[in-house]
Amino acid sequence: MSLDKVILAEIVEDRLAKVDLETFLSVAKEVRQSLAYCLSRNLSCDTLVEVLYTVARSLASLRLSKTLSKLGEVTEEERSVDSEFLQEVATELLTYYLAITLALVDHDMRIPVKFGEDVTLGSKRYRANSAVLLDLGKALALRRAGVKVDLVVPRELSRLCRVES
Repeated sequence: MSLDKVILAEIVEDRLAKVDLETFLSVAKEVRQSLAYCLSRNLSCDTLVEVLYTVARSLASLRLSKTLSKLGEVTEEERSVDSEFLQEVATELLTYYLAITLALVDHDMRIPVKFGEDVTLGSKRYRANSAVLLDLGKALALRRAGVKVDLVVPRELSRLCRVES
């Protein structure tokens, strides 16, 4: 399993070439579904690890599937945004992987988070510095939206996933 973590960590750190975002998002969805399946069935994570291994190995060979003629209008800035987005998704995949292998999430895919500012989620209000179990996907979405949310995870995982504590 450590090999899988290393491969996914390399994906996060690497200066990746363009990858078809639809392909990558479908891969992320497949990984999340596999993870949810493993959790719902109380299975060992062998199935998930196999999926992640396949995904991680194939990511290196995935490249933007558009032809050069279609890339004519794409600016260098847009390409770098795609690369940043890809790194975010890769980081998210790595976070899911490490969270489940280190048993940091419960069976409803929730992880402890600490809010760095007052936050309102639906009808619930959370004060700055309060902690709560929150859906991992929501926590990551809040971080991407600029909300000050810290995932309460071990320092090693924080450093690997570049989560600021």
